[in-house]
Amino acid sequence: MFEIGFSIYSSSGRDINTQILDRVWDADFSYAFTSLHIPEEATPELRQEQHDLLQSLRDLDVNVMADIGPRTLSDMKLSSFEDLSMYPITHMRVDYGFNLEQMAKISEHCILVVNPSTFAEEDFFTLLELGVKRDRIVACHNFYPKEWSGLSLKRVSDSNRFYKNQNIKTMAFIAGDAQKRGPVYQGLPTVETMRHMAPLEAALKLREEAFTDVVLVGDIDLTEKSWEDMIALSHGYVILPCTLDPEYKHLYGVIQHDRIDSSDFLIRSLESRMYASRGHHVEVVGATHIGRGTILISNEDYSRYSGEFEIARTELSDCPRKNRIGQVSTDALYLLPYITHGMGFMLVEDLDN
Repeated sequence: MFEIGFSIYSSSGRDINTQILDRVWDADFSYAFTSLHIPEEATPELRQEQHDLLQSLRDLDVNVMADIGPRTLSDMKLSSFEDLSMYPITHMRVDYGFNLEQMAKISEHCILVVNPSTFAEEDFFTLLELGVKRDRIVACHNFYPKEWSGLSLKRVSDSNRFYKNQNIKTMAFIAGDAQKRGPVYQGLPTVETMRHMAPLEAALKLREEAFTDVVLVGDIDLTEKSWEDMIALSHGYVILPCTLDPEYKHLYGVIQHDRIDSSDFLIRSLESRMYASRGHHVEVVGATHIGRGTILISNEDYSRYSGEFEIARTELSDCPRKNRIGQVSTDALYLLPYITHGMGFMLVEDLDN
């Protein structure tokens, strides 16, 4: 399962947040992030609106993770973290200003979220000695508003690897590609090289190259295309623009999956394998000039494999027992390495080509 989260801030205004909630209703997003300690979110005027907003998310069965600081309780006129746990919050993220005993206390009321790039490994084991259960801990990186201040992908990967080995869920942020959050307006990613990267590519990289379980959008909003991409990803597939020969247009809009025993050279459709095994008849044409993203179907010279649907990940030699039936769009070729081991994909017609 590919878990996706988003960020929501009461200071963004009721209209924007209502639009986000409407989108979440149609999506399968698991987490929402908000902050309770930055100045623009901690005003008394926004407190009730913030509570109502978070309650709406909980009503949608979304886990709510709130960033808290040492002054959060006083800013919110609360006396204890137990009082704060009465807020519609499931996860409290602490980064600085808390000792281990306070963190252990927080874990009694909410899931404790630590920063894996700053929280020492020995402190993690001390938390366990203090009685905190592993299933009460999550590791979530910061986002970095200022350009050139973000982490390297290797740094995120290295710190996440430790927590994954401890059976702790890991999270990181990607930047949005529509409305950026102020006051800097330069995107809110964890990894610096992802600051201007398409959200889908950034999410896939974090998942596949940095041991990240949950990808959170740090900014306020996404473009329409990126919303569609993230919703698809939350359902376990990617949208793959392409062109198909007219007789194969019935494959548009169909979710297929790469086989679990994935090939380094081809994406092999699990679903087509099922009907190919029944002897699907495909006339022999042969395929030449097989390059990255060439869409293929096995013809009757492949006997019982006739009808098996494939996408080339790389350049391959000519094959008379396969027919070329289409091509993945150039802008989508970067997706091919990520469609592995049961990952889903849906072909859609590229109307720009």
